[in-house]
Amino acid sequence: NSPLNPVEVGERVFDVFVQSMSLVLATCFVSSITSTMSSVWSSNRYHSQQLFLLKKFLQQHGISRGLGARVSRYVDCVLELRAKTVPASKVDYLKLLSGPLNVELQSELFEPHLLGHVFFRAINEYRKSVMKQICSTALSTEHYAKNDTVFPIGRESRSMYFVTKGKLVYRFAMTGGVDEAHLLLR
Repeated sequence: NSPLNPVEVGERVFDVFVQSMSLVLATCFVSSITSTMSSVWSSNRYHSQQLFLLKKFLQQHGISRGLGARVSRYVDCVLELRAKTVPASKVDYLKLLSGPLNVELQSELFEPHLLGHVFFRAINEYRKSVMKQICSTALSTEHYAKNDTVFPIGRESRSMYFVTKGKLVYRFAMTGGVDEAHLLLR
C-alpha cells in the first residue's frame, strides 16, 4: 500500500497523466540509447568489413606483404586523420558561400603556408588581391604516404609543393652515371 492514494477524480486523472508521461519519457530515453548503440555497432561493423575486404583483395590479387602493409598503414593514417579533422569536402554548407566569401576563406586556409616563401610574401605585401586569387583558384591539397615518390627525375614540373605536415626527403641516386632525384615523404 502506498501512503499516497488518489481519492478524488482530479487526483486520479493527475496520477494517470504523470505515470503515462513517465512511461513515455522512459521509452524515449531507452530508444535514444538503443539508437546510439546501434549506430556505433553499425559503424564498427562497416569498418571491420572494409578492413576484411581490403585484406582479402590484397591477398586475392597476390599483392606483396610489403606493399600490403604500406596500403594498410596508409588507410589507417587517413582514417585517423579524418577522425581528427573535418575536410572541406564534407561540409556541404561551404558550397553555399558567395564567391568573395569563399575567396576570403581559402585565403585564410592557404596563405599561412605560402608566406614562408619570399616570392609569395612580396605578392601578399604589394598585391593582396592577387594573393587571394592564388589561394582560391591555384591551390589544392594532396596527401602522400611514407616513401611515396612525389615526382621523379626527368618529368617536367607543373606544380609547386608546400609541405604543411610531415617531412620530405630529396634523394639522389646514381643509376648508370645519371643522378636520379626523388622527393619522398617521411
